[in-house]
Amino acid sequence: GDNFSPPISYWAMSNPVGGCTYEVPRGLQFGKTDFPTTDWTNPTEGVVQAFHAYHWGNWMFRIGSYDKNNRTIQFAKGGWQEARGSCGDGGHEYYVENILEFLDGPNEFYLSPNKTLYYMPNHTDVHKDTFIVPQLKTILRVQGFASNIKLSGLTFAHSRQTFLEPYMVPSGGDWSIHLGAAVEIINSTSIEVANSLFASPGGNGLLIYGRCSDVVVSGNEMRWLGDSGVLIVGETDFYDGTKNNVPVRTVIQNNLFHEMGIWGKQTAAVFQAKSYNTTITSNIMFNGPRAGINVNDGFGGGNVVHGNLIFNTVRETVDHGPFNSWDRQPYITVAGGKPSSTPLWSHLHHNLLICNYHSGEGMDHDDGSGYYKDYNNVFYLGTAKLKGEHIEAHDSLYVQPRGWGCMAVQDPVSPTSNFQFVNNTCIMNQTMVHDILPGDCHANYFTAMDNDIFAPKTAYVQCGKKRFTWKEWQAAGFGKGSVFSDKLPPASSIIALAKQVLKGA
Repeated sequence: GDNFSPPISYWAMSNPVGGCTYEVPRGLQFGKTDFPTTDWTNPTEGVVQAFHAYHWGNWMFRIGSYDKNNRTIQFAKGGWQEARGSCGDGGHEYYVENILEFLDGPNEFYLSPNKTLYYMPNHTDVHKDTFIVPQLKTILRVQGFASNIKLSGLTFAHSRQTFLEPYMVPSGGDWSIHLGAAVEIINSTSIEVANSLFASPGGNGLLIYGRCSDVVVSGNEMRWLGDSGVLIVGETDFYDGTKNNVPVRTVIQNNLFHEMGIWGKQTAAVFQAKSYNTTITSNIMFNGPRAGINVNDGFGGGNVVHGNLIFNTVRETVDHGPFNSWDRQPYITVAGGKPSSTPLWSHLHHNLLICNYHSGEGMDHDDGSGYYKDYNNVFYLGTAKLKGEHIEAHDSLYVQPRGWGCMAVQDPVSPTSNFQFVNNTCIMNQTMVHDILPGDCHANYFTAMDNDIFAPKTAYVQCGKKRFTWKEWQAAGFGKGSVFSDKLPPASSIIALAKQVLKGA
């Protein structure tokens, strides 16, 4: 927990639910052939970039000491760029940057301790090159209970890298964040950021923080982001959010997000924590290392995710989808008008999610997620993951889901968790239709009915260690009203069905 500012977090508990005590590596031993040379002029100017052992994110470390004879690197600081820690399993792939002796390829550079820039050009006339040296972490800040301000038609470019700046853990999800951005809106209302370009910020693009209301982010392009596009983050007194020092009624609409997470791999187009009544609509998001949208907790709920196109996500990590949610840590909020720990229902509908790369789930409702209605969505390669309580997935199309099949039921919070998978169409070549991890397979915590399933004759449902053929599954009282066919429809019919499902988006 001491890595973070403030030095507290959900993961700083001795036995956090769903995880392990937080720790990160403090050094590494490298192999004899890992580097082209081990003679480094200024090793403590170097930075190690390393993946988490399970590829849930990555870390950055400033080198503190270097011993070429024992082949060891000790870290001076870093490791706070994700919240879960290593669970004692160390890290994975890594590389070292800002070492003079590694300057051997076109467009590479090295900045020496005396601020001399060494650069390897990729052509003969270096005088035609433009060098930009970022100076500011934050280009523009709106704060102090400002109101009724519109920022439009602007370009915010080349803010400083922030991955070795302080990070914090806003709530019980896996993510930590740098609480800063190229543009910051703090404790303000009725602010609009429109028709602007966010180009190559060294960290996050836009931060909406604290007691904010009716902030609109519309028609912008955010590209080549060091970390995330938009952060929406509130403040609470531990579990008490009744003071309402949080963003409410934020609208993220008609934006283009792409080339995200150049440095941080636990990043998204839109990240939300301790906020409610957020609308994310009609955006295009692609080319990112992890989720397109990450909701780090349940807080007040009442969110709407509608009409978005998300693809090429989870490119450099695993165990996520284009949309990801958690709710490991309950809060008391006034989202419903009076103090309550039960969030409002959130609606995720009319989205087209292409779950390629390592994106196994479409709507990845992870640990503790609840009070979600997912409907009229089209998923290609994605599963409906139901993990928590009160999640309804209906009237959607799943085309060629991978891994867990059409529906994955995991870790219900209680015997009345109310998972529903109803009136969906699932078209697949693989044979696992559903994967239900609780071994008892009681029907009182989930409902799967009135679905159209197109799958091979050998299709089955996995329930714990027990496997049912489709006929056995229905004979046991599951899948009522569902229709099974081993004749997959042609591509033209699938496209027509997808258009019908998304009609009205």
